[in-house]
Amino acid sequence: MGAQARGRAVGYVRVFEPDRDRYEELATRQTDLISSWALEHGADVLDCFFDIGVDATTPLGARSAGVRLLDRVRRGDLNFVVVASLDAFGKAQVLLDALALLTRANDEMGIVAVLPSPREEPAFPGSRQAGLGQTALLEPQLGPEALN
Repeated sequence: MGAQARGRAVGYVRVFEPDRDRYEELATRQTDLISSWALEHGADVLDCFFDIGVDATTPLGARSAGVRLLDRVRRGDLNFVVVASLDAFGKAQVLLDALALLTRANDEMGIVAVLPSPREEPAFPGSRQAGLGQTALLEPQLGPEALN
């Protein structure tokens, strides 16, 4: 990349889909969104962690890639964890617990959920998040205006 990166990031992808062709499509879609966000915002994606076949009720710390993600975050050298959608971390209380684990592991790191732009299809069929643009959450180092 020609410009200096504005941050160091890792991606996280979770897909719960029994149909192999469909889960490969969903995982590819998520990694494409993560890569596009990183390119647009000058972030270096150092790694991407994949939990395939894991449902949204499984806590992040009980997932194989979730454990590796938490270990990577604890090293303290990241600016962002990037996901295509917050539901990669889970639903309801599982999501809140995952966000708490990540921020306890590194309270100076941001969590970015990359959502499709209004002209794109939803990353997940039926997603109510489609068309909201890009959203940054728990981002202490840069204001949200720096990410839009």
